[in-house]
Amino acid sequence: MKPIIMQNQDMISPEFAKFFGFKIAFATRKLQGRKPLMEKVRDTATALIDSTVRVIARDGLDKASIRTISSDCQIPNPYIYQHFKDKDDLFVSSFSREDSILASEFLSVFSSVHDAIKDTETRCRLIWLRLWNYMMEHQESIQFYVRYYYSTYYEQCSKAEHQERFLPLAEAIRGCFEADANVQVLLQYILDNMMNMAMKVYSGELSDNDETRTHCFTLTLASIAPYLKKKEHRDAI
Repeated sequence: MKPIIMQNQDMISPEFAKFFGFKIAFATRKLQGRKPLMEKVRDTATALIDSTVRVIARDGLDKASIRTISSDCQIPNPYIYQHFKDKDDLFVSSFSREDSILASEFLSVFSSVHDAIKDTETRCRLIWLRLWNYMMEHQESIQFYVRYYYSTYYEQCSKAEHQERFLPLAEAIRGCFEADANVQVLLQYILDNMMNMAMKVYSGELSDNDETRTHCFTLTLASIAPYLKKKEHRDAI
């Protein structure tokens, strides 16, 4: 039987046109509601990294597994391997994201304060306080960061990239220190010191109050003070 070919639009019944138009409109709305494939891929990868940060912050690296991460974000195991080669790749990618965020935050805070305040101690105090407040507001991220940072993962997989990410900040603060100062070591010391103190606050060993903040800042400043430019040069910093 040959198919019926309607060559004249007038031959289409109103009922058929209405039904056909409804189907097209329904299909169009359905397609418009779908996210593009690449956006869905990014969303899934982000959810997996968010869960990795959360699980490691809560349980530590040793207890973090594909199963616990899958359970946390409600994404089946097979989908994880579509985005990351294995657990190690997921861990390293998670640190890369958090490290990039932290490096950007440090640089942003330094840049916003450096030119606005000339007094060295006041400037250092304000920079330190803003970074401290950031750590207090992002406890989960910092807990993850510290657990990863003091693991073999960092030394074997992330150290070189971390140093490269923080290089722009090291270059930005170089003018605050004497020419022979190892700025990258000093920067790392400041980061280590602040995070270790923040972890003590998270655990309840210290309280986040004015006394703690003053004590922590004073210790940090006293440690780096010998390397700061001498007083006669500070106005030019």
